[in-house]
Amino acid sequence: MKTKLLVAILAFSLFSCKEKNEEQNNENQQVVEEVTNPNFYVEINALASQKDAFALYFSEDNTVNFNQENVIWAEINQNELSNLNFEIKEERIPTHIRLDFGLNKEQDSVVINKIKMSYLKNSFEFKGSDFFQYFNQDSIFKTAVNVSKGTLTIYKEGSEYKTPFFYPNEILVDKIREISIPSTVVK
Repeated sequence: MKTKLLVAILAFSLFSCKEKNEEQNNENQQVVEEVTNPNFYVEINALASQKDAFALYFSEDNTVNFNQENVIWAEINQNELSNLNFEIKEERIPTHIRLDFGLNKEQDSVVINKIKMSYLKNSFEFKGSDFFQYFNQDSIFKTAVNVSKGTLTIYKEGSEYKTPFFYPNEILVDKIREISIPSTVVK
């Protein structure tokens, strides 16, 4: 009889401890899920033929007036597929973004595989081959879209590489607004 009572008490204690641990684990998981970085991110997956630096310019005033105060740089290695991360800190939200692909005058080509933009829990991404759906194409820069690979390649024109830069079109501005306005935040 004492053995049965002891086994019952032991089983009840183990069950209670297990339940309590599961509750604590669930609470910890909920806290982790609720923490969200308040910064706006742009990630570019790219490949460059030479070591270089790319820039992301942004404005917060609904214009394409980009300046040196609102620029973020990221380095890319030679012939190495890279994820370049641009983080706009201090809870600043861009309204317009300009991308500059390289300063190295020896650069031969840059391949853009995809671009992802995110803020809080919202994001959108697109393949390099869809680049000109979001940015204005400029005939000054020689480019080739490969739909089957999903890439955009930017080539050197002439003997010297001139920094290709691309301004946003209205579709990109709308997408940025869509992911960054608090009323559209996905819960």
